[in-house]
Amino acid sequence: MKNLFLFAIVLTFVSCNSNSSSNWSKDEMDLCVSGMSVGMLSEPGATEALEAMGENMDDVTNCLCQKLSKEHASFAEAGAKLATMSEKDAVIMLMPCFSESTQKLMQLGIDQM
Repeated sequence: MKNLFLFAIVLTFVSCNSNSSSNWSKDEMDLCVSGMSVGMLSEPGATEALEAMGENMDDVTNCLCQKLSKEHASFAEAGAKLATMSEKDAVIMLMPCFSESTQKLMQLGIDQM
């Protein structure tokens, strides 16, 4: 289940072709958030895994997009970076958007990568 959760989150994150910077337009941010949400909902077990760990999908997607917007100048730039990122690096980047207990589970998954 832990690996399924990590895989689902990483796939969602990578598929979000997002760009992050405080210069993102509202449309870019909305596209990122909706893309993340759709990606998570389309991954079998992802929503259930988030709920089982006490995570709120809206909070997680908003956090991820905010993080991306601070690190990349545009939605397109973030997407290009994510497309080439390793699974391990993507998980590490995602971790701050989760609760401490979920981060510990994610760390266990990273240690097995």
